[in-house]
Parts: sequence; structure tokens; C-alpha cells
Amino acid sequence: TQSTWDLASLRTDFADLQSLAILDLSANRFTAVPESLCALPRLRTLDLSSNRITALCPAIAKLWQLQGLYLIDNRLASLPPEIGGLIGLSTLALEGTQISELP
Repeated sequence: TQSTWDLASLRTDFADLQSLAILDLSANRFTAVPESLCALPRLRTLDLSSNRITALCPAIAKLWQLQGLYLIDNRLASLPPEIGGLIGLSTLALEGTQISELP
């Protein structure tokens, strides 16, 4: 896992980590979910807490095995409707965001 590395982006070849199941990128400087994360088919847990994320891209729906998504303390005001396609999602942590309703 990676955490508190002051990251604002990921290398494009990060998507080559096809077997990655758990990823902690909390406490960094991301303003958006890196597109390369949406190409990780086996990702089950994604922690992007304490970043500067303002929006989630619709491609988040490609993470069909995702069970836990942690977006605590980000600058989100809404979620894309595509998040409803994450049928295995059992934990969606949104504390400290401006989200007041789910799509």
C-alpha cells in the first residue's frame, strides 16, 4: 500500500498491476481519481481519504469487484450515477464531504 507520499498523480503503467486488490492512497494531493485506477479489475478496497478530490469519473463503475470505497475528507459534492453499478460495494465512506444525497 501507499500512503502519505504527497502524490498528485500516478504513473500511467500503474494500470499494469492487474492483481492489486487493496490500495491505500489516503492523505495525498489527488484532485481526481486517477484513470489508471479504473483499469484495476481485481481492486476490492480503495482508500482515497484525505485528498482534494472534487469529482469521481464515471469510469469508477469499471471497478466491479470493489467492496470498500473510502472518500472521507475530500471536496466531493456529488457522486456519478454510475456508482450504482458497483453492486458488490458494501462500504462507502463519505464523512467530511459535501455529499447530501446518493444518486
